[in-house]
Amino acid sequence: MAVVGGWTLALGTSANITKFVLSANSLDELLVLGTLTPQAAGFLEGAVAAGLNIIVAGGTQAGKTTFVKCSV
Repeated sequence: MAVVGGWTLALGTSANITKFVLSANSLDELLVLGTLTPQAAGFLEGAVAAGLNIIVAGGTQAGKTTFVKCSV
């Protein structure tokens, strides 16, 4: 066992199989895909424009990287 940042991790092998199905490159594309509501997209655009800090959290393959890529 190893402790990293207060978390106990079992040492061993793990694998993550990634299957990319849909890809988006902008908030508008996330709207078309139904991932975001127009209100959420407007809020995020304003937050990014204002330079606010945004925390993006979620499970493996939840779309965090795609979301951040589309938000900038």
